[in-house]
Amino acid sequence: MKIPKLTPRLQKIYDIVPPCKTICDIGTDHAYIPVCLTLSGKCDFAIASDIVKGPVERARATVSAYDAEDKVSVRLGGGLETVSENEAETIIIAGMGGLLIAQILGNSKNVAKSAKTLILQPMTAVSELREYLNQNGFTIEKEFIVREEEKLYTIMLVLVGEDTPYTKAELYMGKKIEKDENFDSYRKNRIYKLEKQINGLSMSENEKNVNRLNELKKLKEMIENENL
Repeated sequence: MKIPKLTPRLQKIYDIVPPCKTICDIGTDHAYIPVCLTLSGKCDFAIASDIVKGPVERARATVSAYDAEDKVSVRLGGGLETVSENEAETIIIAGMGGLLIAQILGNSKNVAKSAKTLILQPMTAVSELREYLNQNGFTIEKEFIVREEEKLYTIMLVLVGEDTPYTKAELYMGKKIEKDENFDSYRKNRIYKLEKQINGLSMSENEKNVNRLNELKKLKEMIENENL
């Protein structure tokens, strides 16, 4: 059977989607994941949703090219507004900033919490997304690091339900990351970014910057001591 070829990032998202009746892919762009999931039989039906007309048109073109019109519903709208409560067992939100993902979940919390599984792939603000999930009744079951070309991406497998509080170090590094061949690179990259912020603040005498510098130094020490 002919199905779209996925990039490593999208392939990992595909791999961790549990078999289900209906998934929805928010910010779907070309709708590659919904088409692959339904044509492979992993999911019976998919909703491919995007807020912008261009991606919606591209999604419709993909669905048509693979004769998947009876398996994929393409919808135009913002966030989870295109999805009804209990309509999707699995929600995918990938390829956007962590703050935007948190906003989407917060704006449609009833829809988000009616799903069994969420798969989230933030491009930025990963720590902030972890904090939002931890404080709003979601549990990060597992995190995966995927390398695509020279970039590393974090993908979260999230369940509905309260989790234990995260430390600041766990918010920054993650608590349940799969320690595979990409983990060392991920850890070095996170520490490098932290050191860069520390160096940038080290010459400042501004009280706010000094306080922030001390916070970052403590965070780095926690990460190294806890071997996260």
